[in-house]
Amino acid sequence: MKLTDDATSGVSSDRLAGLRPAWEAVPACLALAAASAAALQTAGPWGLAAGGAMLGLFALRARQAWKVVARRIPLAGFAPGFITFPELVALLRERASSKEHAVSKERPSWAERWERGRLVLSGSVLTDAASEGARIRSLWLGRGFEWTPSHAQALYELTASPVEPLCLPERLRRLMHLPKPLRPGDIGSPLMHGIGADQEDDIFRPLTGLGGGTLIVGTTQAGKGVMLTSLIAQAIFRGEPVIVIDPKSSKRLRGAVAAAARAAGRAAPLEFHPAFPEEGVRLDPLGAWSRPSELATRIAAVLPPDSGAFGSFAWMAVNVAVEGLFYVTERPSLLALRRIIEGGIDPLLEKALAKSFADMGIDDWRRRVTDMDKRDIRPPSPQSSPELTAAVLLWESLAQKRRDTPGAAVIGGLISVFRHNREHYSKITASLQPVLAQFISTQPSCQRSLSQLTDVAWSGDSGG
Repeated sequence: MKLTDDATSGVSSDRLAGLRPAWEAVPACLALAAASAAALQTAGPWGLAAGGAMLGLFALRARQAWKVVARRIPLAGFAPGFITFPELVALLRERASSKEHAVSKERPSWAERWERGRLVLSGSVLTDAASEGARIRSLWLGRGFEWTPSHAQALYELTASPVEPLCLPERLRRLMHLPKPLRPGDIGSPLMHGIGADQEDDIFRPLTGLGGGTLIVGTTQAGKGVMLTSLIAQAIFRGEPVIVIDPKSSKRLRGAVAAAARAAGRAAPLEFHPAFPEEGVRLDPLGAWSRPSELATRIAAVLPPDSGAFGSFAWMAVNVAVEGLFYVTERPSLLALRRIIEGGIDPLLEKALAKSFADMGIDDWRRRVTDMDKRDIRPPSPQSSPELTAAVLLWESLAQKRRDTPGAAVIGGLISVFRHNREHYSKITASLQPVLAQFISTQPSCQRSLSQLTDVAWSGDSGG
């Protein structure tokens, strides 16, 4: 009786019956023996006729047996195969020359499938990667087939019965020169590929369809790292900026990234690892930003979470310094911020006042400050000079008469810090000073901003 597709989710009894011992091999061998005997023992036309009939029967039964054996061969799986970097590039180049982005309908031969098996990327030198990478518009995901309800039903039927008797003996596999199967201790289920091995093909997807996120899931040792390595290697070959963040700091993945960059003719990846600062680069947290307030937020975020009001004041102190540096057209840096926080705001305030006076068109402000009576001027701290205090008073008197005073908001914040009690200021920013010292503990030549990492970068976490 033949089961309908509705009863088996697309799996008919013919397909399941094909996964059985090749009983046709016995009559094929008997027919071959009978043909040999007829040719040797019987002479004349009758012997030739009998031998020909037996040879025809042998060919028929042998073909039927081969169909059964061909379905059983993939049930034992295949040992991992390897694809070199040039071979991967050849696949991508062939895909780039084709206008069709759908999966090819042509099926590879059995010999090709056995030879290639499961593909794992390995490194090799490629000289023309830079010129070829720009042509690639598709992503190679590996070899596989579309999983349908019929495959799920077939897998269920196979797992419900012993499969070992269906696998070809090792002697027969060696006689047929088949690749080695999966061993009992190897990771992976050979049945998953066995039920669809005749449908496996290279899977390509257009890069335009990968604008969102990509999720790779699988159990331990299922091949997630191999898949990720392939995706990274292809991105490196295409000449794209690549940043790899690996919390596990896998040496194998790091080596694969370096090998892919070397094979594609690109510079060695820049490495960032908090535990080994002497072997990698340091990222400048102030290198790229969209708003000046982001710089203060990044620095204050490193403070202890229970800092409370101290953290808010530290953010304010850094933000005032950043705005002041921008106002005097100086690039904010960790070293400059540390100098301002530890040494005081006075030098920056003096530069900001000079720029504001110049923008207001007051060129003789230094003479006015010198002519002011210093006896009634009291600096906010012993470290502050009477001249700077007098300049602040002069600027405030002029700013009150103008509504469009240049840099009024920025200089107002600097004056607020200038008049703050220095002892209290030092205590409340004490938690900020170790953070700045830790940030600039490396040499400036090792620092790079995020905007400078335009090639290949590797980041490994120390696990802390």
